This record gives sequence, structure tokens and C-alpha cells, in this order.
Amino acid sequence: MSNTTFLPPEEYEDFPQTMEDRTPYTYLIGWSNCNQWYYGVRYGKNCHPSDLWKTYFTSSKDVKKMIDEVGNPDIIQIRNVFWTPKHPIKVRNGYVRIMNKNLLNTADEVARYWEATVLNRMRVHKKEEWINNASWRFCVDPKIQAENARKQGYKNKGKKRSKEYVEDLKIRMKGSGNPMFGKKRTEEWCKNHSEKMKGKKVENPWILGKTKENNQSVLKMSETLKERFKIKENHHLYNKQRYTNGIINVACTKEEASSLSSDFYPGMTIFKKEKLHWYNNGKETFRVTSEEAMAKGLFNGRIIRLSDQQFHRRKFRFSRQ
Repeated sequence: MSNTTFLPPEEYEDFPQTMEDRTPYTYLIGWSNCNQWYYGVRYGKNCHPSDLWKTYFTSSKDVKKMIDEVGNPDIIQIRNVFWTPKHPIKVRNGYVRIMNKNLLNTADEVARYWEATVLNRMRVHKKEEWINNASWRFCVDPKIQAENARKQGYKNKGKKRSKEYVEDLKIRMKGSGNPMFGKKRTEEWCKNHSEKMKGKKVENPWILGKTKENNQSVLKMSETLKERFKIKENHHLYNKQRYTNGIINVACTKEEASSLSSDFYPGMTIFKKEKLHWYNNGKETFRVTSEEAMAKGLFNGRIIRLSDQQFHRRKFRFSRQ
């Protein structure tokens, strides 16, 4: 990676805006002594290539750690600057790949697509010399974006977070760290939001006004939950355990186990099933163990008897040959 083929940010000071309020671009920064690299994109409002490493120092936390440990990077390059395309890039299934109806019309969308393409081609998430943690595909379709977010939520569902992670999250989300800090919802926003949510299907039936008083399905759910809680409270009356004496297995409650003989103890004996195989004596087939077959002098396999119709068909076929 040489610094001569691509211009530094200082060379773009007189560069015109490619959009009305921004100039999207991709960049490369690196520490040549440590062999550590980072490839990124900027497409926000009022962005310009000349801002790199003057007012904009990337949004990556890993880059900030590298700056604290090693210092500023010695290689800072602007790799590409993007215009709004005359012939829009075409899209397939919401993802920018092959031709279809959906289109990329703006320069910022093209810049995001190009960053994703570079990261995927180079497979930076599998290489130690790259600070980029992941490669991804740029999605245009908002429906696919929402579906991907839902799938990611199901993946994280049920995962237990460590105490250190929870404490760190509490510190980060306090005060100005919270994205909703100092923000208030206007009355107009609340009204519009309530109108949008009216009549939408939701997983929780109580949100739509369904209760056990006016809905039978909710009533059944509440009754089954009550029964489960009763069983948990009186588990010694309902829950059965297994007892065995080495020969017989019995399932009973603790109160019933007191009436069993002293030979029984908690647990269960597992009896090994003998494996049976097919054997024959030349006339008949038997399904017995290997020891019995050795004692009787049987042969491996079974005899397949053909019906009269199958026998004549085969005889006729062989006679023609």
C-alpha cells in the first residue's frame, strides 16, 4: 500500500461538492510500522474529503484505541470520491449486486455500496492486519433491513450478559451517553405515532385490548399458567421420581416411595438391548443374536422369496438374453 497512488486529504480543499450538502468518499488509514489498516466511508451531511483527520477522525472505537496506544496513523489516503450516477446502479433482491428494478440514485448510497464491496472482496474480518471487525452487504430495501434487524434480535434473545458488560452499558447510557438525552416527543409526533400503530398486528394480545374477560384464547392461557404455578408450589404432590431395585423401575411421588421395600433406591436401571441380526439356514430366515447364530450354525443374511409372477418375469428376461 503506497502513499503515492492516492492523494492525501489536503489536496481536496478546493474540491467542489458532488451533492447539494455533502461529498461522500471512502478512505484508508494505516500504521505501517504495526501493519494495521482501516478502510471506511463517510457520507453524512456537510462531509468533505478535506475534513479527514482535521475534524473527522473516523467513528470506530478500535481506531481510537490504536491512536491511544500507538499514535496517529502515518498513512492517510482518500481512495474514492463519489458523484450521483447518471445511470443508476441496479440492485437485486434489495442488495446491490446484479440488475433488477431497485436503483441507487444518490452518491451517498453508491459510497456505502462501494465500502461494502471492498470489505467483502478483501475479507477483512478474517485478517488480523485489518481493524475492521466485519464485512457486510449494503442493503437498499427497507423491508429487508427491518427483517435483518428482527433476525439479529432473535439471535441475541436469551443470551446472558456478563456483569461487567451490564455495568459498562449502564455507565455508557447515563446522561449524555443516552441517545434520547434531552429530547422530548412533541404532541404532533405522539399523535402521528399512535395513528400509525392503530390496527397493526402485535405479538402481545393485551396491547390490542384483548383480555381474559372478552377473549377465550387469553382466558385459556391464564388458566394454564395458573395450573403450572400450582404444580410448582405443590411439586412434592405432583412430581414423580423414579426408583429402582436393580431389576424393576417404578415412578412415584416421595410419599408413595415410603411404602416401597427397602431394596428400592432413587434412580433408574438401564437395560441393554441385545442387537438382533438376520440369519438363515438355507431354507428359513431367523432374527437372532450373533451368539445364537454361532451355536446353531446359521449363515449371514436372509432369504428373499420371489412370487410366482416375479419368478416368471425374471425367467423370461434371462431367456431372451
